[in-house]
Amino acid sequence: MALKCLDKTTLIKSSQSMYVKRECECLYHLHHPFIAEYYGLFLLPRKIIFRIENLPGLELWQYLYSQDRNKNACGGLPIKDSILYLGMIVLALEHIHSLGYCYRDLKSENMLFDAFGYLKIVDFGFAKSVPFFNKAGEIQYRTFTLCGTPDYMAPEVVLTQGHDKSADYWALGVLTYEIVCACTPFESITQKRVFEKIVRSQHFLNFPSDFDPHMKSFVRRLLHPKAALRIGALQNGINDIKEHAIFNIKGSDQFSFNELLAYNVKMPYVPPSDSIIDNATNNGGTNDINNNNNNNNILEEKTAEDLQKEFDDNIESGVEMIDLVEESAIEDDANDCLFQDLLDIHMYSGHITEHQAQEAE
Repeated sequence: MALKCLDKTTLIKSSQSMYVKRECECLYHLHHPFIAEYYGLFLLPRKIIFRIENLPGLELWQYLYSQDRNKNACGGLPIKDSILYLGMIVLALEHIHSLGYCYRDLKSENMLFDAFGYLKIVDFGFAKSVPFFNKAGEIQYRTFTLCGTPDYMAPEVVLTQGHDKSADYWALGVLTYEIVCACTPFESITQKRVFEKIVRSQHFLNFPSDFDPHMKSFVRRLLHPKAALRIGALQNGINDIKEHAIFNIKGSDQFSFNELLAYNVKMPYVPPSDSIIDNATNNGGTNDINNNNNNNNILEEKTAEDLQKEFDDNIESGVEMIDLVEESAIEDDANDCLFQDLLDIHMYSGHITEHQAQEAE
């Protein structure tokens, strides 16, 4: 098990508290072989601690851009390997969408390898229920928040025209291109230029001459500028994606979603058993909001008594003494009641026991 530790004060100052609550609710409902498992949370006076599945492998991004791997003619992963990884991502998206959530941050950095070489999606900070009820009690079929990673954003997200799960299919198209070519289709030196290319994708989407024709068809249908016309958003839903030619190759390399779900497929890359994992990977590929894992790790955090001793050792004469233990207790009392509604999600559904809830308090 891994711990993802978030600082309450930082969350509030950066206006991220709403996203944490959404992530907590979303993770509780998601249970799938290709999504990192969530084991509940604990609330401490200053911290929120998510308990998640420990994934010992690299991020897909790290593997994709490493030199020690097989490559295709375009510089990315071999087509057979690409299809396997895309199949896992499609199955995970199918599960997410079936529960009414839009993921909104699909990218290679949010895919981690487990001990068997299978991919799992992590980091649901941008996930949102769509459609949803607004404050007036009216149902909304699109959301207008500009969020995600620029290279993977759909045109309707960039233009804040309102988006739904179709934005995930656009991101899947970008990710497919990246897996095959080891670069994103609209990358540029500035974010502004990336956005310009995205909203004018018909002019800027180019493929290398060696790009697999079936993959090209798949990417083009996912990167349709009109959200309603993307593959996956049509009447047959995500089944159109699963029935695409890339997943229905006949012969010795025949692909099977069922075999993939059952973990019966030999993976092209399996993390070495003695691999050393950095802090970000060991925490499920996610970092704290303030990108400071060392300061937020509850196992390494200095106690108030330690700080008081350091203060006593270094203070100059004549300066008024401050009792850091007392100050810390006052701050803990002020923060203790924050984010208590996160526990309500688990208490209502029975996900954690009453004893665990009392320990978190």
